[in-house]
Amino acid sequence: MAVKTKTRRTAWGRARRAWDIEIGDADRAGPSRAKGWSPEGVLDATWQALARPGPGSLRRMYEHVFVPWYWGGGAFAAIAAHVGLAAGADLVPAASALVAAAGAGLTAAVAPGVLRSRWGQRRFPSAAAWVRAEVGHTRVVAGVAVTFATLAAAAAPTTLDGWSTTAAAGVLTLLGVSARWWQHHRHALVVRRPGLEEIFTGPLPDPESSGAAVPADLLGRITTRWGAHVAAEAKMLPGAKMLEVQPTPFGALVKVETVGDGQGAEMVRANLGRLGSALKISPAQLEIEDDAPQEGEPDPTVFWIRAISRQIMDVPVPLEDGRSRVVERDGKTLIRMGRYVDGDGEPEWLLYDGKSMWSGYIGGITGSGKSSLSEGLMLGMMQTGCTYTVYIDPKGGQSSPRIAEHANWFIGSSELADWHAVVDGLITLVKERGKYLKAQGKSGFKPSRDFPGVSLIFDEFYEVKADPVLAEKVGWLARKGRSTGVTVLIITQGYGLEDFGHDSVRANTTVANSVALKMRANQASIFSRDFPRSNPARLPDTENQPRNKGLAVSLKGRDCIMRTAYSGDEVTDRLMAEASEVQVQDLDPFSADALDEGSGGMFASRLEDAEAAEAAGAEEIAARIARGKALLGGARPVREKKAGPPVPAPGRSGGGFAVGVTMPPAIPHQVLVDLGLAREEKAAAIETARAEVAAPAGVEGTAAGVLELIRHRRVITTAEVLEAFQDEQGRPQKGYGATAVKAALRELAEAGLITKPGSRKAPWRLP
Repeated sequence: MAVKTKTRRTAWGRARRAWDIEIGDADRAGPSRAKGWSPEGVLDATWQALARPGPGSLRRMYEHVFVPWYWGGGAFAAIAAHVGLAAGADLVPAASALVAAAGAGLTAAVAPGVLRSRWGQRRFPSAAAWVRAEVGHTRVVAGVAVTFATLAAAAAPTTLDGWSTTAAAGVLTLLGVSARWWQHHRHALVVRRPGLEEIFTGPLPDPESSGAAVPADLLGRITTRWGAHVAAEAKMLPGAKMLEVQPTPFGALVKVETVGDGQGAEMVRANLGRLGSALKISPAQLEIEDDAPQEGEPDPTVFWIRAISRQIMDVPVPLEDGRSRVVERDGKTLIRMGRYVDGDGEPEWLLYDGKSMWSGYIGGITGSGKSSLSEGLMLGMMQTGCTYTVYIDPKGGQSSPRIAEHANWFIGSSELADWHAVVDGLITLVKERGKYLKAQGKSGFKPSRDFPGVSLIFDEFYEVKADPVLAEKVGWLARKGRSTGVTVLIITQGYGLEDFGHDSVRANTTVANSVALKMRANQASIFSRDFPRSNPARLPDTENQPRNKGLAVSLKGRDCIMRTAYSGDEVTDRLMAEASEVQVQDLDPFSADALDEGSGGMFASRLEDAEAAEAAGAEEIAARIARGKALLGGARPVREKKAGPPVPAPGRSGGGFAVGVTMPPAIPHQVLVDLGLAREEKAAAIETARAEVAAPAGVEGTAAGVLELIRHRRVITTAEVLEAFQDEQGRPQKGYGATAVKAALRELAEAGLITKPGSRKAPWRLP
């Protein structure tokens, strides 16, 4: 009991002294704790500094440099003691050398075993890890030590010159045998200085160009902790050996060979969290790669561990890097998505392969970076110059306003009927394009500006789960549309069936392109089932740490975490505005007619419907603000009563047919007024009235001809105006060149005779 009390008091005394030193202020510590000087305190502090150095001491910082000197100094001291004892006992040099060889050999044989023991691993962790990993070098060192001890005992130096020569030879020998140790541990040190962490709090530079991002001490953690925490008995990989250890710009690369049954790469990949805790490295920074030798059969027990520095993972990837997002290679059209975090290559999205167009999937929780990735893909589709984009967003364009602005056809409706109409139109387009390509004698689809591919970008796709029929249509479209140039890009939050609505959607949209950002564990488990080497749940947190936004895993390419490209809102807006100059503007006539027919005329009325929706939305907002002001002023606004639930018809129960009840035949309807015919007659009358109106005063020449054309077409783009005034050879008519037509359009716009509402891409029309 007295021993425990003494230990407790000693520990409390040390803690109290550490607290006083840390405070560093006698006033705060109180009069009774004012620091003083005493010989006992100086001696104790000196002994503590020598025997138990703190974590911030020079001995700890340069431990990898001092270790060979410790062991070499101890060996030299033992040799000197033996020579002195032999001289005092009057032993002849031969007998002294024999005794020295026996003692040094016994020590060399016993020392490695002692270091492999638990006591040795705890007392000398660095040397113990080296003995386990470098068996051959340990034997060389032991042999050199025995030889040097034997030669020194045989020389039996007695003078100052003799000992100087012996000491110089010992130093040179120590430097020679320690070279491998120092070479291996030269990257295990990272000097921490005040302000260094602030470098990595903001945007980091590109390590490939500046080298300013310094990897953390991952190599030191792996080499020092491998033997005791990974390869030791009862640990994760007992007996596993590190065959190669390579420092890299991104961290470390270690080649491992296991000796136990079932200790392959798949087992380690499945227990990556356990390996990370053993090495004190986050599992998100570790990757397991199979070994692929150039000759011979691969060994499943040999694999590579790739450790990526946290600082390197935080290096941003700019969307604007001076190159197009589109890559043409081996007949394929690919879109660059970003860069692998280790800097070795770029992940790519397969859009065309020369014969087909491919669908894709993007998933991730809110705030994981789906919008940035989808905008980068949209930019690449625009830069191809042969991709027509259709964008559906149930949130009215709020999911990605940039895609809504630059898509060729944007549907911001949340009505299932509108989604059905668009998908039905694309299904009709697939069928009719198949007939067209067959008539042309073509096999497969190759995009061009005159015959572009069509990509349906469906955001917030989990909304489709309420209509399984619609989801099944989308699955058919993703399966059958690739050979005719019609595909679907699904953007949702998870990977479960509720995110796809139908399993055919998940099976066909994830064939070639599947990118998952941060996901919940339950969603990531399903993703890992289909793609065992990719687990989005291991990605770092994005909700509390925004710097992790944009980290993702991809089905295609390397088994490595990637970071998607992003350069900020202003740069993205400018890049998309520049890409709109080369973006395809319209479908080919054949596809436009098929799409309009399949969508029930929705494609033809897309511009008018967009204007009407915009006007109705503005009117509704103004009306609500007016009612809100009246409500805040104490008035009670008059509201229309909402219609109650529909009353079931006789013979129905809850909207469904009653069991065993025969329904009467439907009553035939008689058409009293043909609204379609009346609409056509009204439109024809308006066109006739417009044609009869002469051009306003002061409008003549090219401007008069352009105004007459716009009155006839009602809605027309600048390119269509130029095309209308060309002859059969494609040459402009006299007075209707590109410069004259554009000047006429500006003149008419300034006079208020024509207008272009919305963005620059909007067509010209009458006010």
